[in-house]
Amino acid sequence: MHSGYVIFFCLLSAFILPIRVVGQKDAGVERGSSTLRFVFYNVENLFEPGNDPGVADDDFTPEGKYRWDYGKYHKKIVNIAKTLIAIGGWDAPDLIGLAEIENWQVLYDLVTNTPLHHYRYGIIHENSPDRRGIDTGVLYRPEKLKELSHRVIPYPSGDTLRASRDILYIQFLLAERDTIHLFVNHWPSRLGGEDQTESRRNAPAKQLKAITDSLFNRNQEARIIIMGDFNDSPEDRSVSEILGVRDDGQISPSPGLNNLMYPYKGSGKGTIYHSGVVPGWDLFDQVMVSAALLSGVKLTVRFKRAYIFESPWLLDSYGKPNRSFRGPVYTGGYSDHLPVYFDLVNGTTNAK
Repeated sequence: MHSGYVIFFCLLSAFILPIRVVGQKDAGVERGSSTLRFVFYNVENLFEPGNDPGVADDDFTPEGKYRWDYGKYHKKIVNIAKTLIAIGGWDAPDLIGLAEIENWQVLYDLVTNTPLHHYRYGIIHENSPDRRGIDTGVLYRPEKLKELSHRVIPYPSGDTLRASRDILYIQFLLAERDTIHLFVNHWPSRLGGEDQTESRRNAPAKQLKAITDSLFNRNQEARIIIMGDFNDSPEDRSVSEILGVRDDGQISPSPGLNNLMYPYKGSGKGTIYHSGVVPGWDLFDQVMVSAALLSGVKLTVRFKRAYIFESPWLLDSYGKPNRSFRGPVYTGGYSDHLPVYFDLVNGTTNAK
């Protein structure tokens, strides 16, 4: 970041209203002392206001459609930080997967120029070929997780106009003995029609299936976590058939993948609201894990489920996600998605 921007942030921080104290009703499910909290959040167009000539980010510049400046940008990252701390249940999450981030700089600003700076997060990010320049990324607390390696799984398309976000694959070491395979996803959108774009989501599903099968071939008890915005629901073909994720709450036999969002299936709740012919919620943001993480042996998912963070202040007066913009009008909100989270617990305590 340029020195002028740093000075700007320091001056703005001196006058900006502090983050509202989060009440207990806003906090997530109570967190145990031996748990690690994992979050996924599509933060909707987290762009820094500088113009990158290599991507289509002109709308999010001071001269662009949204008149995006450093004041609005700083408010956005403070809003995101507030949300993440609230999800953490009075302590920041141990790992955060993010989608719709522009670059490494926005992650650095998020963990440096907000109250998240207290937690000294590590940053994992790689640029993807998405035309708009949006990527996925991960923040993690190095005292809890040790990064072993990371790489991207490129979107399978040679057409730059159709290029999409890569899958970010990271291996972490927990408790100095347990290896976690984490995949952070942001699959292609339904813009242009659900049926017309289905093949674009089936493509990364096939890629991910091949890689998880390879991991299972080496170790049937591989500990795999898949999180992201899939732009498909748990019952859609890309997730249920191609990736082969079980979503009925029953644990698949090892090896196998299970959808932690199963309690929300058919509930009318979701993570993103669509205003189509039949308005309603979609469950596009999901978390899936291998059966080994549900067995109750060593590292396991607490209560065998994930949660949507549905705090009222993340919703607008219409009960929809409180976005930064409503059309072209700036509202100073958060995102068009609600975040999801789950806990990993070391041992069998509270695992049921």
